[in-house]
Amino acid sequence: DAGRGKGSFLELCVWPALEAYIEAEDIKPLNQTFCRVKPVGPMSVNSLHDVRPGSLIRTSRRTVAAALDVLVPMREIFAQLPQSQIMGLTPSHFSWNSKQGRCPSCEGRGYLEIEQRFGPPVEVSCEECLGTKLSQRSLVPRFKGLNLAEIMNLTLEDARSFFAHVRQIESRLSSAIDFGLGYVTLGQGM
Repeated sequence: DAGRGKGSFLELCVWPALEAYIEAEDIKPLNQTFCRVKPVGPMSVNSLHDVRPGSLIRTSRRTVAAALDVLVPMREIFAQLPQSQIMGLTPSHFSWNSKQGRCPSCEGRGYLEIEQRFGPPVEVSCEECLGTKLSQRSLVPRFKGLNLAEIMNLTLEDARSFFAHVRQIESRLSSAIDFGLGYVTLGQGM
């Protein structure tokens, strides 16, 4: 149903009306030539978030954790672990986008492409990293019993409990869970 004005309605009516409601506790029609928004019954608004389709770039390396900006603090936690420091691992060693951390066989994709004579290439899980995208060395350190790849398999709900004492991560996960995304895994591609 493209071109029916859904985005315009949200941008010109709903968003300004909700912003006004949060600020003044009273909805006033802001764009009277286009719309009037009046609540029916009691309404409670805690926060507003604007997610535009172009802001979430889809790549094979982009994950939910990256979109929520929790990867950097997780990498820093792993780099500070005693085992990581003994091994000389830095935050870069926990990134599949860096040469230090990514699996050398699949180059951090988690899969290999096998060319087909007739048809598109087939993606096969990398035999060296088993789809984790990380080098074997980067999978050794564990935080609360889990390595980074195992943490990336946690749902947002489970990850929030796991990182309950890391405010920077917990608060970002809570916002996504409040949106109803608790079932999504941290490592899920976007």
